[in-house]
This record gives sequence, structure tokens and C-alpha cells, in this order.
Amino acid sequence: MSSCKTTNSEGFFMYKQATELMLNFKDRILIKGEEDTGKSTLLTEIRISDSDSRYYNFKTLNSAGYNRLCDENIDNFDFLNTPEKTLILDGVRLCEKKMTSKVIRLIKQARKYHKRLVVVADSCESEFIELLFDGVIALSFNSDRERSCNVYTPSRHRNTDNIYAR
Repeated sequence: MSSCKTTNSEGFFMYKQATELMLNFKDRILIKGEEDTGKSTLLTEIRISDSDSRYYNFKTLNSAGYNRLCDENIDNFDFLNTPEKTLILDGVRLCEKKMTSKVIRLIKQARKYHKRLVVVADSCESEFIELLFDGVIALSFNSDRERSCNVYTPSRHRNTDNIYAR
């Protein structure tokens, strides 16, 4: 069973939408979800076929004593000057809910540097920045503790519950 699949046909449809979003969007994608919903697993399963990509797993990098990318350790990385076009940032934490934070600045500047960003963050920390992204993959548990997946574009999502539901 895939991290984004549920037992019904809608779950399979959502997994397909998540795959298409990851493979076809050329700009900024947010993958969000509670702990253990399969955010990192989704990245592994989809296997972005972009040979011009670099994967950063901040849970294992432990930069400057932090196991997440945050304002306190972001200066240890030179993301915008890497040769790779696609940057996959797994384990991003927004330390402050301010649009002036260094992490937010990176997300905003990536497009100017022709970088495609895939950002993986916890749900509780990511809701206020969704509008900075072209697509969102939201992973969660349903009432039966099965993993579920919701795929949407933030500007459309504000007007409807789920644009891909049917």
C-alpha cells in the first residue's frame, strides 16, 4: 500500500494526482502532513525523474544542532547557487510565522534563480505559507487511521473543499 493510497477509488485518484503534481509542476510544491503520514515515503515512491535535482534530508543532516531546516541554520547552505535546478528540502520548519523569515525568503527567491522547490513540512507549521506554492500535497490520517491524500493548488483551494474530489 502506497503512502498516499487509501482503500477506496478516491484514494487511488489522489495518489495519481500527487504523482502528476510532483512530476509535472515546474515551480514550488509543498508536501505537508502530520508526523508519520508518509511525506518522505511519498518522495521515495514517486522518485522524481529529474536528474538535475538535489535531495536534502534535514532530519539526518543535523546542521548546527538542528534536525530541520530553519532560520537558525539556513545560512549553512547555499541553495540558490547550487548547480541543480530542483531542490528537495525534506524537513523544513518555519521557526516563526513571519513572512520575513529566512526560510520564507528562500521560498520566494527560488523562482528568480530558476529553481524548482519541493518543500516537506509539518501541517501545523505550513498552513500560512501555502499561497507561496503552486501545488500542495496534504497527507493525513482518516478516522480509521488509514493514510489519505489531498492534492490542490492553494488559490483554488480557498474557494472549494477539494478541487480533485470528483
